[in-house]
Amino acid sequence: MERRPVEAHELVAQLTEQAARSVWAPSPTEPLPRPDPADPLRAHAGLSYAHQHWALPDSPLADSPLADSPPADSPPARATGLRGRLRALVAAQVFGSLNSYLRQERELIGNLVRLNDSMAQRCDDLTEEVEALRAELDRRAVVRANDDAQIAGMLDNLRRRTGYDPEDA
Repeated sequence: MERRPVEAHELVAQLTEQAARSVWAPSPTEPLPRPDPADPLRAHAGLSYAHQHWALPDSPLADSPLADSPPADSPPARATGLRGRLRALVAAQVFGSLNSYLRQERELIGNLVRLNDSMAQRCDDLTEEVEALRAELDRRAVVRANDDAQIAGMLDNLRRRTGYDPEDA
């Protein structure tokens, strides 16, 4: 099979004919749709609550339902009377037996709160990266639409210079 050389005037005629048959319209240049803006996860109320309430008690009767509720700014009350001493003794025994478990639980909960912080930070970082990519894609779409418009203008100039009228075809 033999290949014949391409003639320049035939190639121009073929490209001009193809250009005349195609209808060009500029590409849309509106930005990509964006979701509604959301608050960063680091500002989430649940994460703030976890930071404030994650620690388990360090001593018997601290923050327990057995403890009386003194004002927050008052010093801790001592057990008074037989009933108070008995309650303190039982609480100390129970707390002593659960102390290692509660320490492990504190460590676990503390690590979970730190993990949630890290995940919230990463999600917020990824949200910013996605928005940056969307902005770059929008910018490139505008550049592409401008390039298409330039090409269409050059093709139109070529039609005028060659005297080709698509309505004559």
